[in-house]
Amino acid sequence: MVQLESKPNLGIWLEGEITAINKIRSMLDNEAGVALLLNQEERSKYIALELLINEKFVTINLLAEKMGVSRNTVVADMQRVERLLQNWRIEMERKVHYGIRAVSSEVNRRLALEYVVQSFLNSNEISYILHSIAREYEFPSRVGNVITTFLLEKDQLKIVCQAIGRIAANIKKVGEQYLSDRMLIGALIRFCVVIQRIKTNNGLTAFDTTVAIQAKEHPFYSIFSEECAALANHLGTEISDTEIGFIWLQSLGNGMYHNELHHNGYKQPVVTGITAEIISKVSQCLKVTYTDDTELFDSLLAHLTDKLAKYEYGVIDPNPLVAEVIQSYPEMFRCVKEVCSEVFAEISVFLTDPDLAYIVLHFQAAYERRYGRSQFRAIVVCGTGRGTARLLKTRLENEIKSLSVLGYCSVLEIEQVLKMQPIDLVISVLPINTECPLVVVNSILTQRDIVAIHKVLKKICGTQLEYTQETPEKKHDFSESFMLMIRNINVTELPFVESISQDIISKGFQLGMLITSEFKEYLSEQAAAGLMLHSLLMVNRLAFGSPYVDFNYSDQPESKRLAELRCKLINVLGEEYRSIPKSEISAILRYFS
Repeated sequence: MVQLESKPNLGIWLEGEITAINKIRSMLDNEAGVALLLNQEERSKYIALELLINEKFVTINLLAEKMGVSRNTVVADMQRVERLLQNWRIEMERKVHYGIRAVSSEVNRRLALEYVVQSFLNSNEISYILHSIAREYEFPSRVGNVITTFLLEKDQLKIVCQAIGRIAANIKKVGEQYLSDRMLIGALIRFCVVIQRIKTNNGLTAFDTTVAIQAKEHPFYSIFSEECAALANHLGTEISDTEIGFIWLQSLGNGMYHNELHHNGYKQPVVTGITAEIISKVSQCLKVTYTDDTELFDSLLAHLTDKLAKYEYGVIDPNPLVAEVIQSYPEMFRCVKEVCSEVFAEISVFLTDPDLAYIVLHFQAAYERRYGRSQFRAIVVCGTGRGTARLLKTRLENEIKSLSVLGYCSVLEIEQVLKMQPIDLVISVLPINTECPLVVVNSILTQRDIVAIHKVLKKICGTQLEYTQETPEKKHDFSESFMLMIRNINVTELPFVESISQDIISKGFQLGMLITSEFKEYLSEQAAAGLMLHSLLMVNRLAFGSPYVDFNYSDQPESKRLAELRCKLINVLGEEYRSIPKSEISAILRYFS
């Protein structure tokens, strides 16, 4: 049974069994197509796709007929279409009596196709696609209609889903790691685009030779190659090594250390400097001090390292949360967009709104970060990356004081994670099957989600949990801040606390000096300063039993160079610092060029 629910300030939604909702969606599929009424945003995307898949001129009248609107409406929509495609260097050529056509390189045309198709995704679509890949469920209607209208036939799409499922399974078997949900979705859409371009005689004639060579040396390449050969045979076409290399790039971030592929302009000192500059300028813009938050610096540095490597080689990450992020955090988004536009323009990098939304999530997580005792252990299942997971973690722990989020994982990893350690509650943005208590929430947490979690926790322990009350933070001067810190400490214990604090600072400084002196050839001046602060705070974290945690259970293989640096760092630290966990070592390595 499916019910239509509604609440003031929340909107309307369907509640019920997934199978029943899917049945309704399938019924609506029969009414979908060119006759479907589209709003202006969706219509602009459909027009963009029509132009991108056609090499020849397309008349305005033909577009109007396909969209079911007037000629004047299409003319007005073209402004939105051009804005939508401007980041991909797509130019619109107009010719009297012929119409309009999109002009660009083949690679840029493909990236634009991927970007527009991905823009139809939302959290539910991603959930259904992952189920389509993992369990061969029916493909979701909204994005499925887009793909079958512009790229592949329905039976071909099913074959591609099966191929992606086998690739994920084989990589798990050979590399003992899971591909991220974003990578699976991105690879699926890239496969669809590649096949459409090949079948219309628009294959890649040339591509980055360095990438092609490195691709063949990578252990995952043979898995992609075998599936491409089987897929080509089934579809009656040929997928060249160049095309396989282009598809393989979608695995960037899973088993490939990014610095090995970086353009000289994006080496780690540059990324480190950009990270620090963004944090500093966002702090000034929002009048919130983020510059002393090392967890924000580490997580944002990792994200931007990934992003710039992917940007360099045309890998687009799906982000179904962009509309929710813009709506939920408009001021934060405006500020981040303004700062990033200024900072990235210096290296000729232009980020889209989906890219910026991920950065916003890192800052929002830092803003909401709180500490406190916890009683229940939870894991977050989230397919949209570190930023979303960190925001969910901090929001959950902020709203529910008795909850501790131990980490996050993908849909495919959840069963393995549950075997690794005891978990009281699974909090997922995607519907999944698990024996552990489960709450499905929105990617941007709502009050209704909080209430649902409280109900489940109450069933677990039989007691009502306490909500955390948000209060505005009062500004204090330098001396007042310290007085507030020590107000709950007994006066007789202050000398002991002072002694501990001095030891922590001294040990952190010694550690920072040791690392910066031994690895000075790998550190810019700015990176060395950041590493010194990181060392001080790291010793403080370790002293109180809360080491930095990279909330990602996938164990990424390292490059030879990175493995050598890690080994050297461990040797330099020696016996005295042998207890420093791997997560902290990895965080230190991010400062090195």
